[in-house]
Amino acid sequence: MTTRAVAIGLACVALMALVIPYADLLVRGSWFGLTAFPIGSLLALLVVVLIVGVALRLAQRGLTPPELALIASMVLVGAGIPSFGLTGLLLPYLAGPTYFMTQERPDDSFLPLLPRWAMVQGHVPAGERISTPVAGFYEGWTGGEALPWADWVRPLGLWAIQIAAVYLVFFCLVSLFRKPWLRDERLVFPLAELPAAIVSEEGQTPTALVPAFFRSGLMWCFFLVPLLIHGLNGLNHYYPSIPRININQIQVDALLFTEHPWNQLGPFWVRVPFCIVGIAYFLPLSVARSLWVFYFVFMFQTFIGAQAGYTMPMVQAYPVRAFVGQQMWGGILVSGLYLVWTARHHLKRTLRAALSGAGAPDGEGELLSPRGALVGILLGVVVICAWGHAAGAGLVATAVVFGLYFLTHLVAVRLVCEGGMLYVQHPYRPLNFLLSCVGTARLQRTQIPMLALFDHVWMLDNRSPLMPPLMLTQRIADAAGLTRRRMAPALASALVVAAVCSVYAYLRVVYEYGGRQLDPWFTEYYSYTLYSRWSQDLVTVGAPPDPTGVWVMGAGAATFMGVLKLYHAYPKWALHPIGFLMGASWPMINFWFPVMLAWLIKGAVLRVGGVTLYRRLAPGFLGLILSEFVCAAIWTLVGVLTRSETAYQVFAI
Repeated sequence: MTTRAVAIGLACVALMALVIPYADLLVRGSWFGLTAFPIGSLLALLVVVLIVGVALRLAQRGLTPPELALIASMVLVGAGIPSFGLTGLLLPYLAGPTYFMTQERPDDSFLPLLPRWAMVQGHVPAGERISTPVAGFYEGWTGGEALPWADWVRPLGLWAIQIAAVYLVFFCLVSLFRKPWLRDERLVFPLAELPAAIVSEEGQTPTALVPAFFRSGLMWCFFLVPLLIHGLNGLNHYYPSIPRININQIQVDALLFTEHPWNQLGPFWVRVPFCIVGIAYFLPLSVARSLWVFYFVFMFQTFIGAQAGYTMPMVQAYPVRAFVGQQMWGGILVSGLYLVWTARHHLKRTLRAALSGAGAPDGEGELLSPRGALVGILLGVVVICAWGHAAGAGLVATAVVFGLYFLTHLVAVRLVCEGGMLYVQHPYRPLNFLLSCVGTARLQRTQIPMLALFDHVWMLDNRSPLMPPLMLTQRIADAAGLTRRRMAPALASALVVAAVCSVYAYLRVVYEYGGRQLDPWFTEYYSYTLYSRWSQDLVTVGAPPDPTGVWVMGAGAATFMGVLKLYHAYPKWALHPIGFLMGASWPMINFWFPVMLAWLIKGAVLRVGGVTLYRRLAPGFLGLILSEFVCAAIWTLVGVLTRSETAYQVFAI
């Protein structure tokens, strides 16, 4: 690791953090900070490799593979922070309740229960427009030239304490589970294939200006396919007379499933994101098969339920049936415990090393030392619980919610690393589980608002969480021979820079244009529709325990254990248990078809040419991923230049 690599990485992170809020909110193109492998991270790496790297090589000072790996890791963990990873959700939650509730529900009983120090203050009288920090956030700033930075310092500073504690636990968990997953189980890490190929030394020559990956003719042939199709569809977006090839959403339910009980299967559509085809090509066949098969298993259950006349409500905030989410949650809980159990020997050795003050077990370096990981988890949990107690959520309830969150989030990271999921969304979440088991009667009325806020900030729709890309950086480090222990300060610095720069950029955009004139998905949807209404009902009406839901979760846990047992006991068992955990969640609603398509292609490749042909075609499928990400950047840039209200979205997932 060198100073220049850290400097280049921080510069890239800062640039992304300043650009992504503008692109998300105003341009409304593809979301550059979305997913565990954000588009912005790859684009930043391409700039470094193809522009900065070439310039340095011409000056006889080229970047080494470990330096490229460090830069790739820094931009990977930093790219999600300005979007769904943190800033894009947190800031509206701090201003939205005050704005919407005082505007539309002045007699609301929910808002007064939120701690004033955790929210941005500023009363907004119903029907009036005055220049307060809250009103300006949604209607544009009219309070003079200076933006109200001071009003955000206190709540953001206090939230930074909890955020730092959560991120510390993430670093510690990655340090604890890196070795069991990468070295012992040898997970494939499909999302890391492309950045690892870019920074790899394999095939590199001293005189080459660019990495060997970019000199692959097969990669460029595959690259042309998404480029041409998205080029045509992008032109159609601006000139409707130009024909288009519909790969974004073919609504099968609207075309074919119009009669009962078939109409209960929606949403059911076909999408062909080329990047998912490219990623799923690197999945083991059993994993890819199980993902789309279990999606149809849950769809079949929905059909049977509709045929029998059962009422099948949706999970709060998701287009997923509650009984589906409950079954998945039962499997997820068991899977989380199973992941801890299978890593128990390594965890015991690490604990002994931490207590004795020795180095990492087996002499391998991690992001944190054994003692650092142990102390970090204890410190992080204590801070989180104390913060939640001070905010009114209660010590025990905060511990339960976040304990379940870390356990189930470990499963989400596993799904990203093993299943190649660009993002994971659990329809049922810790708060849903707590309410199903005990209802609101066991909770004090004052606890519910903050528990709901925790649920929404960290667990509802965090499609760019830190921990999955943090684990992916460990695979990239292995590909380039980068020392992991020396990565930790650089990655932590990237997070700080991303958070500070993105908060600045986000607030500049919303105060200049007004949040209600920007993309409502970020500024209004969660704060108003989900957070305010649903949480307020929990306070004013309450929710009884749901014994039926608990039984369904138990059935899901038992089913997952059965599938897990069959998978390990019978080598010819065709379904990997990971498919049950993804179920019919929002990612699989979007990804089932490209995963099935990649499964068919890979199966044919292995039958025809075996492993040799599979490896020979690998650069081509990496080219599909690269091309679609580049297309997203091109059409977002076109949206900026043309000042269109909505740019052509390559990714609408």
